[in-house]
Amino acid sequence: MFRLNNNWLYLFSLLMLAGLLGCSKFLPEEFQERGYELLGLDRTAVDELKTPLVVYDTVVVQGDTVVNEKKEYVSIVTDTVGSALLDNWSSALDSGFISLDTLLLDTLLLVVNPTGADSSYSLVFVEEEDVYYFYVTWDVTEVNKDVYVDIGLRDSQGASVFVYDNIYDVGMMASATATYYTGSGGEVSAPMIRTKAGYKLREGGYLVRFFISEPAKLDTFRMVILGESKYQER
Repeated sequence: MFRLNNNWLYLFSLLMLAGLLGCSKFLPEEFQERGYELLGLDRTAVDELKTPLVVYDTVVVQGDTVVNEKKEYVSIVTDTVGSALLDNWSSALDSGFISLDTLLLDTLLLVVNPTGADSSYSLVFVEEEDVYYFYVTWDVTEVNKDVYVDIGLRDSQGASVFVYDNIYDVGMMASATATYYTGSGGEVSAPMIRTKAGYKLREGGYLVRFFISEPAKLDTFRMVILGESKYQER
């Protein structure tokens, strides 16, 4: 069976996303009329990423009103890793040369890049072989609408893990949109999911690299990581 290689798949995904972004103001009406519906992983990811980061609960204690704040996310702070350590990051981690936050699965994550570097890192550990999808979003504005976040993985031997699937489903982008306001006060709709990348991973740990095209315009984003087998029947 004919199968495009990863580079062509990635290029095709970018061209599709760019095309939709370019005509994003037409997305809600044009596509919703066609009845696109989010299914499986995409639906779960969008629902999770739409969860408010903070939930407030008001209670009365001895006549006084108390507002409790509950965080609905786990904060992840990324860090830089010297290029000389990338091929041997697992040994460097065991030796204490690097210390990185660990990404959690099935959890709303708020990823912060305080270094301002275009490339920063964290870790992820999986307990069973599966295809794991990384979904990324942020509050789109006129300033950061053209920013993109690329995700790359290295296994414990330092070898790069090839992207298994990064095709953006048209229905996903059309059904899940974000609205931002232009300087003139106009409203523009754009796809909510800014990055989607699937990796076929075996049990073990992986070094995760986040590349932010313009880190000065984006230092925080939301992410969720979902295993395909767990959600494909939903």
